Amino acid sequence: MEQNKRKNLNQHLPYRICLINSSVIWGGGEKWHYETAKKLKARGFEPIVFSNPRGLLYQKSRETGIRTIPIKIRNLSFLNPLKLLLLYILLRRTKARTMIAGLTCDLKAAALPAKMAGIKKIIYRRGTALPLKNNLVNRHLYARLTDAIIVNSRAIKNLLVTHNAAFIDRDKIHLIYNEVDLTRPGLQKNRKGASTRSNGEIILGNIGRLVEQKGQKYLVELAHYLQQQGISFRILIAGSGKLKPQLKNYASRLEVEDKVVFMDFIEDIQDFIQKIDIFVFPSLHEGSSHTLLEVMAARKPIVAFNISSIPEIVEHNKNGLLVETGNSTELFQQVHQLIDRKDLQALFGDFGREKVEQQFNSDKAINKLIQLL
Repeated sequence: MEQNKRKNLNQHLPYRICLINSSVIWGGGEKWHYETAKKLKARGFEPIVFSNPRGLLYQKSRETGIRTIPIKIRNLSFLNPLKLLLLYILLRRTKARTMIAGLTCDLKAAALPAKMAGIKKIIYRRGTALPLKNNLVNRHLYARLTDAIIVNSRAIKNLLVTHNAAFIDRDKIHLIYNEVDLTRPGLQKNRKGASTRSNGEIILGNIGRLVEQKGQKYLVELAHYLQQQGISFRILIAGSGKLKPQLKNYASRLEVEDKVVFMDFIEDIQDFIQKIDIFVFPSLHEGSSHTLLEVMAARKPIVAFNISSIPEIVEHNKNGLLVETGNSTELFQQVHQLIDRKDLQALFGDFGREKVEQQFNSDKAINKLIQLL
């Protein structure tokens, strides 16, 4: 009788979801957690964001009125019994039904405490196009403690199915693409063709953390080739990271330090995108890049390395150009071709916008997530 009363009471409580992402940096995964929390709240759910108090995700969630709990998790936190006890206490207090973890360290640390705290569904969202290590911890974590895995590209799903079938049931893997809110200011229907400047300067842009994965060294080499051809240009790089001094030194060695502008982290991505003509994305491995969707929504053409999930977003000769990974000479050739073809820039931009409207728009992603919940 008492058990039935508690069951009925729980059915009338708001559906609480814990979203855990302890990263200090702001990237695609952190943006997904923030946007998802807002969308869930608008749909009547009660999201609770666990995040690092030094991170932008924590600040933005608090400012938006989302319940936010500070937590610091490191790679070996899952071996710290005090950290596990703290997570158990915090998670139990939420009375949440579901937990979504954004980082492997978050999942490793929080999965067991969440199960012990009575959280029914443990979900891991993976946006990295690399297979998981086949070790004892992962075999237990993904086979026993994780109920579902969200991936944001077919490439990531195929990697997990191919390389991690020993401990991940393919039925647990759910493909939910990133999306862009086209109702936001700056992303309305107005057509944005190729830019024209009185000095004829072409502006190339890139957004990403300054780390090896993002391949910004190829942008410096691209600047070197463009300068040799006497082309009037600038390359704007929005992002911060540990490789900034190294990249600036490389630009100085190639004598293009006045052509490559390091702008550090920027808050208004759309304002940045509107100022450029061509987006260049030499990343060496990616999940489903949210940045590329933002660029396409703003009708900007793209030149990118042909890796992992990028071809799911950038279709060669339709909304951009794909280049052999790590080939800076071909990157220059394709960018040079696009610089000379203003008509192609506009054509690629229009198709990119259309692709976002059809495949990465509306509430498809949040509806799929709710269905999974």
